[in-house]
Amino acid sequence: MDAAYLEPESGVAWIDSDGVITIRLSTQVIEHFRDVAEVLQVPQNRVRVIGTYLAAASAAKEDVTVEAYLGLLALKTGRPVKMVWTRQESLLSRAKRHPYRLRYRTGADADGEIVAQQIELLADAGAYAYLSALRAALLDGDRRRPYRVANVEVDARVAYTNNPPTSAMRASAPCRRCSPTSPR
Repeated sequence: MDAAYLEPESGVAWIDSDGVITIRLSTQVIEHFRDVAEVLQVPQNRVRVIGTYLAAASAAKEDVTVEAYLGLLALKTGRPVKMVWTRQESLLSRAKRHPYRLRYRTGADADGEIVAQQIELLADAGAYAYLSALRAALLDGDRRRPYRVANVEVDARVAYTNNPPTSAMRASAPCRRCSPTSPR
């Protein structure tokens, strides 16, 4: 599954008068300046990432995409550069949603109210972790909804495989409006 957000990965980069590589792009994580600095082998204070307003992202713009390419092109050419991926390039290059193997055991009382759940989740991370461990950690709250269940045990695991990498994608983070145990 692909996020297919409204605008594809894109950005611009330039070298400021003080020698800082500035990258402006559609991202949810401006902290990627650290990753770009590592790729370019420059000090972290020589890279600035500016995030633009997102039309939509649904957690899918949390990974590094065009940042390193933009930084490298600006550094090597010394000129402002622009990169816009086509939809096809985005679909081919982006991490996909985690496939899961799910196992639920649910207990109910005599009135049919759910009183306990034992949940086992196994995510296919693909060849690289990206945000897989974080996503698995957040699943504790995700998988209990929409019911209030007093006794829940969640075992969320991530496995490396020979499949394409996977990462965060829509609806993979807990609801911020409600706690995991509150009714909807």
